[in-house]
Formats: sequence, structure tokens, C-alpha cells
Amino acid sequence: MRKYRAGEVTDLKRNPKRKAALFKLRNEFIVYFIILFVGSAIINIAILYFSLTEVMERKIMDSFQTGLVQTTGNIDYFIDINERKSKSIVIDKTLREALVDSSVEQKESNVYDVIYENMVLGDGVFETSVFNAARENIFSSSVFADRRLKDESVERLRFSRGAPVWTFGQKDSFERQMFVLQREIRDDGSIGNGQYLFKIIGYLYASYYESDIERLYNSINGTGELVYLVDLNGVIISHSAKQYIGMHSPYHIDPQESKVTVQTVSTGGKKSMVFMLQCSRLPLVLVREVPYNLVMEDNWQILNTYIFVFIASLLLIFAVSGLVSFWITKPMERISGNLSRFGAGDMEADFGFITGPYEIEELSIAFNDMAVQIKRLINEVYEAAFRQSRLENEKKQAELEALKAQINPHFLYNTLESIKWLVKSGDKGKAADMISELGEFFRMGVKKGEEFIPFYQELEFEKSYISLYAHRLGDRLKVFWNIEDGLEDCLLPKILLQPILENSIHHGIQEKEKGGSISISCYKLNNEVVFTVSDDGPGISHRKLEEIRRNLAGSLSGDSIGIYNVQKRIHLYYGMQYGIEFYSIPGGGTTVIMRLPAVTDGQKSQKDSTIP
Repeated sequence: MRKYRAGEVTDLKRNPKRKAALFKLRNEFIVYFIILFVGSAIINIAILYFSLTEVMERKIMDSFQTGLVQTTGNIDYFIDINERKSKSIVIDKTLREALVDSSVEQKESNVYDVIYENMVLGDGVFETSVFNAARENIFSSSVFADRRLKDESVERLRFSRGAPVWTFGQKDSFERQMFVLQREIRDDGSIGNGQYLFKIIGYLYASYYESDIERLYNSINGTGELVYLVDLNGVIISHSAKQYIGMHSPYHIDPQESKVTVQTVSTGGKKSMVFMLQCSRLPLVLVREVPYNLVMEDNWQILNTYIFVFIASLLLIFAVSGLVSFWITKPMERISGNLSRFGAGDMEADFGFITGPYEIEELSIAFNDMAVQIKRLINEVYEAAFRQSRLENEKKQAELEALKAQINPHFLYNTLESIKWLVKSGDKGKAADMISELGEFFRMGVKKGEEFIPFYQELEFEKSYISLYAHRLGDRLKVFWNIEDGLEDCLLPKILLQPILENSIHHGIQEKEKGGSISISCYKLNNEVVFTVSDDGPGISHRKLEEIRRNLAGSLSGDSIGIYNVQKRIHLYYGMQYGIEFYSIPGGGTTVIMRLPAVTDGQKSQKDSTIP
């Protein structure tokens, strides 16, 4: 690879061909930028348009369906209120008495009061008439009413049993479309002496203009739409264009369907969406025809908006990309000059604005020179980190030794106190035995050159320690061992379990007048060695237990020096994921669980960096 001298680098920066190359780079940047924007914009617009089209179409259809449901509800309400008003009339006792035994003059007056007291059957009523059992008209609110009830009207009521019967398609004397409500009037035993009981004593006849029904659904009849009512046979019974009344609708009507149905149809080359919903109170279906272009009108507006935004954004991006490319290439010139000087070791170089360099070649020259400097710096950093790591290891080893040194004086003090107590009590034989066992105990504990010992040696060490306490407490101390097979080759730090045993004896057994028992278990679980020491002592209060757990979690010191030293040693040896856990119930004893990694002699030799 060719090396450049400082003078040659300056000449390269002044080369006019390099200026042309720089201009070409800017143009390419603009083209790539526009291509990237146009491609991503087209894809995003297509995705957004089709997704929004689907959402908008669904929302518009939901809106049409909601309007249809609300309108059929209005029609049902109109039917319901007029049926209830008619029922109030036919059950009126005054009206029934007038139909049976009143004079003609009094009868008409009584009927008039009943009819108008009930608001003339509610909204939109055109004519209200009452006929007696002989079908003669005894009252009518219109002078055009029939004087006698027609036979076809009586036939329609034949099987009604007092229920209201609606008739559609009738016309008045002026050929206007009418809806008719008819009811039988029967005696329920409230008049006479029972001779009219359950018999027909009259008829109620009410008629409504079809235009009153039309007004109920005209509110959803938008521009270009058609809304009308058909019966279950598809015959149109209400329409804004009256010439269509009586004709058949071209759409299939399902009498069993109670929900909104949607059909897409094409008539005369025009596509429409047809919504249909059956009324719940009458066998009528409300039909709403909506041209498809009305449904999609909002979608076309969205698409036109997207296209406008896209074109405007394209022009803006074209202008911005030119400025951005200029702003990017100029700093690149400065960077390449700075890198070349910095790589040459000129820390006092002038970092002012430099024009005309060919960026890629300048950067390669600068990076080549800087590589040597970086390697040197890496070596220096590595050596410094190595020295720091060695100092940390030495500090860790010194801390471990200090922690072990704290344990031995603490234990020695407690044991000598026990021997003193035996001597004062006159039991010199036991005191002598304890002194002998204490010597053997320390002989095992202070053996040089063995930081980690096999499990069986640690077990002997702890049994020797328990024996020391057994001399003092006698029958007050009962110890149960439950050791799983297969742990003999596991390595443990020396004197790790002894402070836990001491804690259980001192706080769990000695405080009880009759003594107590300690259960010691050890087993292997998921590549861990688990020690469990349980006593049946007085336990620990909730507040004290929380304090102990906080101190153990933070490796803080507390009242029990040995316990906290063991926790610190475990953390230093194996990490914070291992250690001691306390569980206790006031009055129910205490359990201490210690978890360590299951490490054998072969594994220890592979982990010297972890285990000192």
C-alpha cells in the first residue's frame, strides 16, 4: 500500500479532479436519497391507503347499519305507543258501558271523552272510529269515515283474540295511502251482569297517513339514497316516490332474519349496497339502498390527499436533500483533514475548515496512521488493567484472611468461657476433655496450605465442635445428622458451617431451660450443595429477622460476627448468587439454609481465577 508524505497529501487536496469526484458524490447522494424516499413513500402510501380504506369502509357500513337500527327502533316505538293508546281505549269501562246500554246522545259524548282523553291514539292519527257489535259506527273523528264496518275488516280480526291488527296498502277517498290499526272490544266482566263476558261488544278502527310513517325514516334518506318499507313478501308499502308503493322490491327478503343484512348489487351498470332490517313489532322490513360511490367517497378523498402530500413532500425532499448532501460532504472534508493530522501525531493541529479533499482516500491515509497509535494505546491500557486486576486479587485474598482471623478468636472466646464454667462447677474431668478436644479442633482448623478441604473433613471438624458443646450442655443438646451420600469429594472453605452451628446452639438451645435439638442436613440439588441447620428454639421476632436478612443481603455486619463473616466469605469465594438464608417463626424455631456450588477437586483446578 502506498504511503503519502505531507507534501503529497497537500497536493492531493488541491487536485481539481478530486473536486469533480466530490461533486459527483453529492449528486449520487441526492439521487439515492430521492430513490429511497420515493420507494418507501409509495409502499407506505399503498399500505396506509388499503388499510384505511378497509377501516373507513367498515366504519361507514357500521354507520349505515346503526342508522338503520335506530330508524327501525323509531318505527317500533311509533307502533308500540299507538297500540298502547288503543289498548287504553278498548279497556275503558266508560266506553264499554256506552257500547252496551247508553242512549245514542250520551253514548257519543262518552266515547268522545274516552278518545280524546287518550290523546286521539297518539301521534300521526288521521281517523279514529268506534263501531258497536252490530258494526255500526257510533263515533268517528272524521266526517269521511265509513258508517258501517266492512266485512274484510271483521275477517281480519277473526283470529286476533283482542290483539291489535295492522293493515297496509289501503287508501282513503282521496287515494292517499293509509296504515290501519284495528282491535276488537270485548267485555271482561266489568259491565252488566255477566251476559257480555268475553263477548265482542264493539270494534276500534284507527287510520294513519303513510306519509307519517315515511317521516320516521326520511331522516336517514341521504342524497342519492333510497329508503323504504316492504312487507315480508317484498311488496313496497311505504316509499317517498308514491308510484312505487304496491310494487315488488327486487331484493330477496328472509323472514327469519332478525339482524341487519347487507347485499351488494349492480343495476344498470351501477353498483349499490343494500341494507335491510326487519322491524320487531310488525312484519315489515326497512330497506336502504346506498350507491357504492357514496360509500367510497371518503376513501377517494383520502387517496387524493395522500397524492398531494406525496408530491409536495417529494419537492421538499429534493430541495432538502441537496442541502443535506452539501452539509454532509463538507464536514467529511474537515474530518479527513483532522484524521490525517491527528494520525500524524500533530495534537496541536489547526482544526479549521478545509476545502477540496477527496474524502475516501484521505480517510484511508488517516486511518492507516492512526492504527499504529491505537495499538500502542491498547497495549498500555491492557497492561494497566492487568496490574489493577492483580492488585484487586491481592486485596481480596487479604480480606479473606482477615475474615477467618475474626472467626477463630470469637469461637475461642466462647469455648474458653464454657471450660471456665465447667471448672467453676467442679467438673474438672469434663473440662480436661474439652481442653483436649479444643486442641484437636484447632489442630484441624489451622492446618496450613489447605484453604479448601473435602466435605468429609469439614464434617469431622463440625462434629468435633458439636462435641465441645455436648460436654457443657449434656442432655440439653440433641443433634440429628442427615447427610446425603455422594458428597465426600466436594470441596468447601474451612470453618464455614461452625458459626451457623454456634448461632443455633447459643440462641436456640441455651436460652431454653430444658434444652432442645438441632437437625443438620446436607444434600445436593441442581449442582449446588445445600446445608440446612434447624433448631426448635424460641425463634426470631419479625423485626429482628428482617434486620438480619437486610444485613446479609448487603454483606453488612451485625450482632452475630460469625454469621456475617460466613456470608462475606461465600460472596468473595463464589459470588452474590450464593450465601445464607434465615427463616424463623417466633416460638417455632429457626432454620438457616446455606447454598454453595458443588465443586470437586478437578473443578477447583479449572476455577482458580474464581476460587482463591
